Amino acid sequence: MKNPNGTGSVYKLSGNRRKPWVAVKTVRWEMTEDDKVKQVKVTVGTYATKNEAITALGNFDVNKDITTKDSVLFKEIYQKWWERYKSKFTPSTIKVYESMYNKYLSKLDNKNFKALKYKDLEEFTDEIEAKSSLKTVIAILKDIYIYAIKLEIVSIDYSAYIEVEKGEVKIQRKIFTKKEIDILWENSENRWVMITLILLYTGVRVNELLELNRNNININESYFITGSKTEAGKDRWIPIHKRIKPLFEKFLNDEKQKVIVDEEKRLITYQTYRNKFKKMIEELGLEEHTIHDTRHTFISRMDSLNVNKVALIKLVGHSNIKTSEKTYTHKTSNELEEAIDILEY
Repeated sequence: MKNPNGTGSVYKLSGNRRKPWVAVKTVRWEMTEDDKVKQVKVTVGTYATKNEAITALGNFDVNKDITTKDSVLFKEIYQKWWERYKSKFTPSTIKVYESMYNKYLSKLDNKNFKALKYKDLEEFTDEIEAKSSLKTVIAILKDIYIYAIKLEIVSIDYSAYIEVEKGEVKIQRKIFTKKEIDILWENSENRWVMITLILLYTGVRVNELLELNRNNININESYFITGSKTEAGKDRWIPIHKRIKPLFEKFLNDEKQKVIVDEEKRLITYQTYRNKFKKMIEELGLEEHTIHDTRHTFISRMDSLNVNKVALIKLVGHSNIKTSEKTYTHKTSNELEEAIDILEY
């Protein structure tokens, strides 16, 4: 049944999602330049069930004091913080902070600030490649969290757990050599090596793999569905290379909802895998690598094999592609499968 005008709406997102139901609220009406009236809406949040979304919509009141709201949008807390503290910054700092908000932080605008967790901020900051920009964004987030804690909107500063890698601003990516990959295969009974090999043969981001659910994998037809929150990366169809199919089968034998688990069948966090990855690299005597080097290796190798560029973009979920290439995104599953089958190390 349709909700009365102005009360908001609830709808379901497509695909397999942990929280597919979205609650949207109209907060005001605006007149456009051509004298038409349009609704300005905000997303209250995403929920596991329709009833949860309806309840959240009913509890949401845009006119409530920000400290008493059940849902506080990131842009609300940002604007409150910025109004209060902007005068304390120098003109040059104000210019930099506004630039960082427009370029990066505004992507969080319609997120429920109260519901943000470390994992959400980690995924968000992972997309910021320039170290100088990342440091500034984290500094802004820290100030916002301090302000929000003072107002008792949240009790934990998740920004404090975000780490910035030491070293050069521009991270120098290194591909895994054939010799190194051979060493990994020689030690493929090790669970952490198995995960690394899967990353090398799929090109997915580590969080995409760690979040993979059983119902998103079809081992018989050798593919799985995954995707990050970026528009280009959502709901990607990833063929499973024949060499790593036995590795997936071993993980599926653990009979857990999340496919990738540790030896005790517990969920694996990004931080846990990063620590294990670093230790594994040292114990196997490999050159120093970052986790992202697995993705870089996959893309570099596929490119050297002259794989169709649009098929490769579709596989890895890149968003920074040329407009002309976006026109040809409807690649068939056979083309993507052929692109994976070509891969050899």
